[in-house]
Amino acid sequence: MKTMKLMIWAFMAIMAMDCQANESKVAAEAASSVPSPAPTSTTAIRQRVEQMMQVEYEHYDQILSTGLQKALDHAYSIYNISENDTYVGFAWNANVLDVCGDKEPEVKIGDIKVVDDNHAKVDMRYLDKPCYDILYVLYLVWENGKWMIDDVDYPDTEEEGWGNLLSQCNTYYNMMVEAYKTDPAQDILENMLSMEPSEENYTDPGTIYYNNPKEVQHLIDQMSKSLELFKKNPGYKPAMGKQINDMIARIRKHL
Repeated sequence: MKTMKLMIWAFMAIMAMDCQANESKVAAEAASSVPSPAPTSTTAIRQRVEQMMQVEYEHYDQILSTGLQKALDHAYSIYNISENDTYVGFAWNANVLDVCGDKEPEVKIGDIKVVDDNHAKVDMRYLDKPCYDILYVLYLVWENGKWMIDDVDYPDTEEEGWGNLLSQCNTYYNMMVEAYKTDPAQDILENMLSMEPSEENYTDPGTIYYNNPKEVQHLIDQMSKSLELFKKNPGYKPAMGKQINDMIARIRKHL
């Protein structure tokens, strides 16, 4: 009988230890699923912006929020047929295309304001004397354990719809849609056909399509969606669509 009681107590002890272990495991898993709080000190935010400034352009998806990246992807889901080289995107130099002075241009971090636990504003300045002194504002959001760029405000931009990056995405997309509907059909056709990559683009390591099926697929998707918009143009003809579809088929062979 005594042996039996010892066995029962031993069994109960083991069960208790298992329960305690399971409870600890559940607690640990629950704790790990709780997002870590954002470091809201201005020092931490400044360090994050400095770190983001070192990220190469092709990896900007690592510094842009999900919402901003989605807006940019939507803007460039159709091919740009604008003749004025309209560009929408994020760049630390506020999208200035030329270098002006003898000295290297500077990008400076200014005032930092914590809006709340998950949002912050950072004043930025692009300086290239004597031509450029551009102020802009980063709106940061705490996402997936990091501060990410959620929008960019350009206070000196007066054109309607271009004051911040998110509105630029929407304005740009609507402008392209209108162009496909109203531009001369032959001009649209020639513009789209001119974007077919040459064979060298697929074999030269210095080009965007070299060993890059993702970018090739993006071009195919752009052309396919653009064709559907083009079909709403009064001057569109089925023969034009055939030329574009033939081009898409040739591009698809390089996937």
